[in-house]
Amino acid sequence: MTKFKLFLLLLFSFFSISAQSNTEFDSVSSVKLNNVELVNAITPDKINFIFKEIGKEQPVIFSQCTANYDMEIHYPQKTVKLEFFEEDNSATDLSKVFAKKRLPANYKNKLKAVLWVDWHDMSGFNEELKVGNVTITPALTLEAFKKHFPLSSKQTDNHFKQLDISHSIYHVTFADQKTLELLKQENDQLSPPYDASVQFTFKNGKLHQLAILQGVAC
Repeated sequence: MTKFKLFLLLLFSFFSISAQSNTEFDSVSSVKLNNVELVNAITPDKINFIFKEIGKEQPVIFSQCTANYDMEIHYPQKTVKLEFFEEDNSATDLSKVFAKKRLPANYKNKLKAVLWVDWHDMSGFNEELKVGNVTITPALTLEAFKKHFPLSSKQTDNHFKQLDISHSIYHVTFADQKTLELLKQENDQLSPPYDASVQFTFKNGKLHQLAILQGVAC
């Protein structure tokens, strides 16, 4: 697939899912990566535990849109992003911590951040990922996905067929149990891309790419 077609695929996926506010997705209260729970914010020192190999850290950037700080870590076949929000670090002045646009070593076990992960190629996937009670491996097929997540499997994008692309994208949303129970009481639901989800990209019926997305605020 060319980069331009991939761009169109993601663009159509974003706007199509944004318009599906009344649709229902499978939702889980636990997403564990190498036994680390990612539904809530984690300390950055857990990154080395999760991935076990060293990645290249990028400078910490302030996001004007959401007034938080972002840092990316690049690995050969995946990109990891940490988002630091004031509400997760209320006792810390983040502007002072990141004054030099770097994550100080002595704060790696003190600050908390939400974790995004984008696996560009499943051939290099060697982590243990559990979405709810389902263990995700590169051998996951579209047919198996449909059995595990029947609601989400109905929410793919018809634009893919119009573009004649062999890819299809699905989302399984996630939040803590308290939030899910509250949404159920209010007859409401999570909706990507604005809420957190695990994104599954299949190519010709086989798992091609995978991403843990923490939700787009603006």
